[in-house]
Amino acid sequence: MGFFDHLVQASVSQRRPQRLRPRPVWMKPEAAIGATVPVELILLRTPDAAVVVSAVTAYPAGFEFTVSAMLREDEAVPMFPGAPDGSIPDTFLRVGVLFADGRSGTNLDVMTGAPELAADKGNVVFTGTGGSGGMRRFDGTYWVWPLPPDGPVTFVCEWPGHDVPESRASMNGELITAAARRAIQLWPEHHSPGAPIISAVVVDDSPPDTSP
Repeated sequence: MGFFDHLVQASVSQRRPQRLRPRPVWMKPEAAIGATVPVELILLRTPDAAVVVSAVTAYPAGFEFTVSAMLREDEAVPMFPGAPDGSIPDTFLRVGVLFADGRSGTNLDVMTGAPELAADKGNVVFTGTGGSGGMRRFDGTYWVWPLPPDGPVTFVCEWPGHDVPESRASMNGELITAAARRAIQLWPEHHSPGAPIISAVVVDDSPPDTSP
Protein backbone atom coordinates (compact mmCIF):
# COMPACT_ATOMS: atom_id res chain seq x y z
CA MET A 1 0.00 0.00 0.00
CA GLY A 2 1.28 3.47 -0.86
CA PHE A 3 2.07 6.10 1.75
CA PHE A 4 -1.16 8.07 1.13
CA ASP A 5 -3.48 5.24 0.10
CA HIS A 6 -5.03 4.62 3.51
CA LEU A 7 -5.79 8.34 3.88
CA VAL A 8 -7.42 8.57 0.43
CA GLN A 9 -9.54 5.48 1.06
CA ALA A 10 -10.64 6.78 4.46
CA SER A 11 -11.53 10.14 2.94
CA VAL A 12 -13.72 8.54 0.25
CA SER A 13 -15.52 6.32 2.77
CA GLN A 14 -16.36 9.32 4.99
CA ARG A 15 -17.81 11.60 2.34
CA ARG A 16 -21.37 12.77 2.75
CA PRO A 17 -23.59 15.00 0.61
CA GLN A 18 -24.13 18.59 1.70
CA ARG A 19 -26.71 21.06 0.49
CA LEU A 20 -25.18 24.30 -0.74
CA ARG A 21 -26.85 27.69 -0.67
CA PRO A 22 -27.75 29.23 -4.06
CA ARG A 23 -25.54 31.99 -5.46
CA PRO A 24 -26.75 35.61 -5.40
CA VAL A 25 -27.76 36.98 -8.79
CA TRP A 26 -25.11 39.72 -8.60
CA MET A 27 -22.14 37.36 -8.47
CA LYS A 28 -20.01 36.58 -11.51
CA PRO A 29 -21.55 33.55 -13.25
CA GLU A 30 -19.89 30.18 -12.93
CA ALA A 31 -21.65 28.51 -15.86
CA ALA A 32 -21.13 31.02 -18.67
CA ILE A 33 -18.40 31.89 -21.16
CA GLY A 34 -17.96 35.64 -21.48
CA ALA A 35 -17.55 37.55 -24.74
CA THR A 36 -14.58 39.88 -25.14
CA VAL A 37 -14.94 43.58 -25.89
CA PRO A 38 -11.80 44.86 -27.67
CA VAL A 39 -10.76 47.97 -25.77
CA GLU A 40 -7.59 49.76 -24.66
CA LEU A 41 -8.47 52.81 -22.60
CA ILE A 42 -5.68 54.95 -21.17
CA LEU A 43 -7.04 56.41 -17.95
CA LEU A 44 -3.89 58.34 -17.22
CA ARG A 45 -0.28 58.68 -18.27
CA THR A 46 2.34 60.77 -16.53
CA PRO A 47 6.14 60.72 -16.78
CA ASP A 48 6.18 58.20 -13.90
CA ALA A 49 2.87 56.29 -13.91
CA ALA A 50 0.19 54.91 -16.22
CA VAL A 51 -3.19 53.25 -15.67
CA VAL A 52 -5.13 51.55 -18.46
CA VAL A 53 -8.26 49.44 -18.88
CA SER A 54 -6.81 46.58 -20.88
CA ALA A 55 -9.67 44.07 -21.14
CA VAL A 56 -13.47 43.91 -20.84
CA THR A 57 -15.41 40.64 -20.83
CA ALA A 58 -19.23 40.70 -20.91
CA TYR A 59 -21.59 38.10 -19.43
CA PRO A 60 -25.39 37.79 -19.54
CA ALA A 61 -25.88 39.90 -16.40
CA GLY A 62 -22.67 41.90 -15.91
CA PHE A 63 -19.10 42.45 -17.05
CA GLU A 64 -15.52 42.06 -15.88
CA PHE A 65 -12.62 44.37 -16.66
CA THR A 66 -8.90 44.51 -15.98
CA VAL A 67 -7.00 47.59 -14.85
CA SER A 68 -3.24 47.61 -15.40
CA ALA A 69 -1.28 50.06 -13.26
CA MET A 70 2.39 50.65 -14.09
CA LEU A 71 5.22 52.65 -12.59
CA ARG A 72 8.43 53.82 -14.23
CA GLU A 73 10.61 52.94 -11.21
CA ASP A 74 10.50 50.15 -8.66
CA GLU A 75 8.58 50.85 -5.48
CA ALA A 76 10.14 50.18 -2.09
CA VAL A 77 6.73 48.98 -0.82
CA PRO A 78 3.91 47.09 -2.55
CA MET A 79 1.77 49.26 -4.80
CA PHE A 80 -1.54 48.57 -3.03
CA PRO A 81 -0.97 48.00 0.68
CA GLY A 82 -3.92 47.95 3.04
CA ALA A 83 -3.73 49.82 6.31
CA PRO A 84 -4.27 47.71 9.46
CA ASP A 85 -6.56 50.38 10.95
CA GLY A 86 -8.90 50.27 7.94
CA SER A 87 -7.85 53.66 6.57
CA ILE A 88 -7.23 54.17 2.85
CA PRO A 89 -3.54 54.92 2.17
CA ASP A 90 -2.51 57.26 -0.64
CA THR A 91 -0.70 54.36 -2.31
CA PHE A 92 -4.06 52.62 -2.89
CA LEU A 93 -5.25 53.02 -6.48
CA ARG A 94 -8.91 54.05 -6.47
CA VAL A 95 -10.87 52.51 -9.35
CA GLY A 96 -14.53 52.89 -10.25
CA VAL A 97 -17.19 52.90 -12.98
CA LEU A 98 -19.95 55.39 -13.72
CA PHE A 99 -23.07 54.47 -15.72
CA ALA A 100 -24.94 56.91 -17.95
CA ASP A 101 -27.89 56.94 -15.50
CA GLY A 102 -25.67 58.13 -12.65
CA ARG A 103 -25.19 54.84 -10.82
CA SER A 104 -21.61 54.04 -9.86
CA GLY A 105 -19.39 51.55 -8.08
CA THR A 106 -15.81 51.62 -6.82
CA ASN A 107 -13.20 49.38 -5.23
CA LEU A 108 -13.79 51.32 -2.01
CA ASP A 109 -17.42 50.17 -1.73
CA VAL A 110 -16.48 46.99 0.13
CA MET A 111 -15.26 49.20 3.00
CA THR A 112 -18.67 50.83 3.44
CA GLY A 113 -21.14 48.01 2.81
CA ALA A 114 -21.69 44.47 1.59
CA PRO A 115 -22.37 43.90 -2.14
CA GLU A 116 -25.80 42.39 -1.46
CA LEU A 117 -26.91 45.67 0.12
CA ALA A 118 -26.06 47.55 -3.06
CA ALA A 119 -27.83 44.92 -5.16
CA ASP A 120 -30.98 45.09 -3.02
CA LYS A 121 -31.13 48.85 -3.61
CA GLY A 122 -30.63 48.51 -7.37
CA ASN A 123 -27.15 50.01 -7.17
CA VAL A 124 -24.00 48.86 -8.95
CA VAL A 125 -22.10 45.97 -7.38
CA PHE A 126 -18.34 46.39 -7.80
CA THR A 127 -16.09 43.61 -6.49
CA GLY A 128 -12.51 42.53 -7.06
CA THR A 129 -12.05 39.10 -8.62
CA GLY A 130 -8.26 38.77 -8.76
CA GLY A 131 -4.94 40.44 -9.28
CA SER A 132 -1.21 39.96 -9.60
CA GLY A 133 1.92 42.02 -9.99
CA GLY A 134 5.17 43.25 -8.54
CA MET A 135 6.85 46.52 -7.65
CA ARG A 136 6.33 48.21 -11.03
CA ARG A 137 3.10 46.69 -12.36
CA PHE A 138 -0.18 45.41 -11.00
CA ASP A 139 -3.10 43.93 -12.96
CA GLY A 140 -6.39 43.94 -11.05
CA THR A 141 -9.65 42.42 -12.27
CA TYR A 142 -13.08 43.68 -11.20
CA TRP A 143 -16.65 42.40 -11.61
CA VAL A 144 -19.50 44.86 -12.25
CA TRP A 145 -23.21 44.04 -11.95
CA PRO A 146 -25.60 44.69 -13.66
CA LEU A 147 -25.02 45.40 -17.35
CA PRO A 148 -24.92 49.14 -18.11
CA PRO A 149 -27.80 51.08 -19.66
CA ASP A 150 -27.43 52.74 -23.05
CA GLY A 151 -24.89 55.51 -23.09
CA PRO A 152 -21.28 55.87 -22.03
CA VAL A 153 -19.60 53.74 -19.38
CA THR A 154 -16.95 55.84 -17.69
CA PHE A 155 -13.95 54.32 -15.93
CA VAL A 156 -12.50 56.48 -13.17
CA CYS A 157 -9.24 56.27 -11.23
CA GLU A 158 -7.27 58.32 -8.73
CA TRP A 159 -3.81 57.64 -7.29
CA PRO A 160 -2.83 60.25 -4.71
CA GLY A 161 0.38 58.50 -3.73
CA HIS A 162 1.74 59.12 -7.22
CA ASP A 163 0.36 62.63 -7.68
CA VAL A 164 -2.35 61.36 -10.03
CA PRO A 165 -5.61 63.36 -9.82
CA GLU A 166 -9.02 61.94 -10.67
CA SER A 167 -8.86 60.74 -14.29
CA ARG A 168 -11.58 59.37 -16.57
CA ALA A 169 -12.03 57.55 -19.87
CA SER A 170 -15.27 56.36 -21.45
CA MET A 171 -16.50 53.73 -23.86
CA ASN A 172 -19.88 53.03 -25.44
CA GLY A 173 -21.93 50.92 -23.06
CA GLU A 174 -23.75 49.35 -25.98
CA LEU A 175 -20.51 47.58 -26.92
CA ILE A 176 -20.70 45.78 -23.58
CA THR A 177 -24.37 44.86 -23.86
CA ALA A 178 -23.85 43.66 -27.44
CA ALA A 179 -21.00 41.43 -26.27
CA ALA A 180 -23.20 40.13 -23.45
CA ARG A 181 -25.61 38.81 -26.08
CA ARG A 182 -22.72 36.80 -27.55
CA ALA A 183 -21.88 35.22 -24.19
CA ILE A 184 -22.53 31.49 -23.96
CA GLN A 185 -24.62 30.15 -21.07
CA LEU A 186 -23.43 26.58 -20.57
CA TRP A 187 -25.91 25.58 -17.88
CA PRO A 188 -28.48 27.38 -15.73
CA GLU A 189 -27.06 29.38 -12.85
CA HIS A 190 -28.38 28.44 -9.41
CA HIS A 191 -29.50 31.82 -8.18
CA SER A 192 -31.44 32.85 -5.11
CA PRO A 193 -34.21 33.37 -4.26
CA GLY A 194 -36.20 30.36 -5.38
CA ALA A 195 -33.23 28.59 -6.97
CA PRO A 196 -32.93 24.83 -6.61
CA ILE A 197 -30.48 23.61 -4.02
CA ILE A 198 -27.55 21.84 -5.65
CA SER A 199 -25.65 18.91 -4.22
CA ALA A 200 -21.96 18.70 -3.47
CA VAL A 201 -19.58 16.28 -1.88
CA VAL A 202 -17.55 17.23 1.18
CA VAL A 203 -15.24 15.33 3.43
CA ASP A 204 -16.53 14.41 6.86
CA ASP A 205 -13.53 15.01 9.10
CA SER A 206 -15.05 13.40 12.17
CA PRO A 207 -13.12 10.41 13.58
CA PRO A 208 -14.07 7.06 12.09
CA ASP A 209 -16.24 4.74 14.14
CA THR A 210 -13.93 2.04 15.56
CA SER A 211 -16.50 0.31 17.72
CA PRO A 212 -16.92 -3.46 17.03
